[in-house]
Amino acid sequence: MEAVDFLRKAAAEDQLATLRAEAIAEGDAFLLRQVADAMSKPVERDEWQALARAAEASGRERYAAEARRLFERGEE
Repeated sequence: MEAVDFLRKAAAEDQLATLRAEAIAEGDAFLLRQVADAMSKPVERDEWQALARAAEASGRERYAAEARRLFERGEE
């Protein structure tokens, strides 16, 4: 994720926050993890729950299952 690395190096917190919200809305667990790492801000349980719903709605069953698992375990 070169774009995420660029935003991290540029200290573009607003853009990273926007990208984080988009990852959740699109149900993209991979992107959410990348952005969370770049921001040095772990994924919150409610974010995993929202991502699971969005992933399921968009047919991304693998991401939905991963997000539900992490939500239930309370992992960030």
